[in-house]
Amino acid sequence: MRLPSLTALKTFETAARLGGVTRAAEELNVTQSAVSRQIRLLEQELGVSLFRRVHRGVVLSAEGERLAATLHDAFNRIAEGVDRLQRDPWTLKIRVPPTFGVRWLWPRLRQFEAAHPKVTAEVSMLWACTDPGDGGFDLGVRLRPGAWPAENLTELFEERLAPVCSPAFIAGRKPPASGADFERFPLLHCANHHDWRLWSRNWSGGPFDCEHGETFDTLDFALRAAEAGRGVAVTDLAMAEDDIAAGRLQVLVPEAVSNGHVYYLVSPDPHTERPAVRLFRKWIVAQADETRAAGRGADRREAAEANAGAATADE
Repeated sequence: MRLPSLTALKTFETAARLGGVTRAAEELNVTQSAVSRQIRLLEQELGVSLFRRVHRGVVLSAEGERLAATLHDAFNRIAEGVDRLQRDPWTLKIRVPPTFGVRWLWPRLRQFEAAHPKVTAEVSMLWACTDPGDGGFDLGVRLRPGAWPAENLTELFEERLAPVCSPAFIAGRKPPASGADFERFPLLHCANHHDWRLWSRNWSGGPFDCEHGETFDTLDFALRAAEAGRGVAVTDLAMAEDDIAAGRLQVLVPEAVSNGHVYYLVSPDPHTERPAVRLFRKWIVAQADETRAAGRGADRREAAEANAGAATADE
């Protein structure tokens, strides 16, 4: 495969990214004429015009835009690969969604750090940060597989939804037994009303109007509002596990509904993982197994309570 000069390609990518020759020359620490010469040589070799001259400077041509996008991605991937090679072998970069990070990972991370003091886990909590083209991380967690191949994914646990509120909020109130009862309760929503609609359609008390109440950007915010007594939030029980155990929240109706969404551990390089990455993978999978086991135990308790209630009614 014969490629144009890498110097010319990098010079063009810099000029395209920064929007002109002058700023490219400053970043590359060369003269403007040197930048112009490299771009001119590249245009001659490729047989296309990469920039169009306008009265106030230059703009990318259609061919230039396509090449710039390709080069930007390619140079980013090269930089990420070099960074991984030079990185401290005991430092790992992890990317997770915000609520998962704050409510599930952080409370457990101290256990991993205590068991593996040599490993430094750098956790970034970002939205939409673990697509195949992102790079720059050793492991990630995402809800749903997205565009990742199966070999890059390890299932952690499924979301199971149930309504929660603060003990002070429900004190003196009768817990809801039917859909109509929920009309008396202010609902707390995460971004949209989908989870409340799903839960209302699948619990034993029948559907109810889910359009009232307050809406928050993240589930974490909705749960914080529930802790403050603002109303009832529907949540993945794994995200509220510590708050329930500590008594800050309680399950209002012990009927968990699956929404079909699964948290996955994402590994960009599953065949070349460093020891620190393998240690963290083993640990987080074990933690997820405990979460799944707790969910199965809760399901058995709910079934037993339902059977006991049915038996009492028959009597």
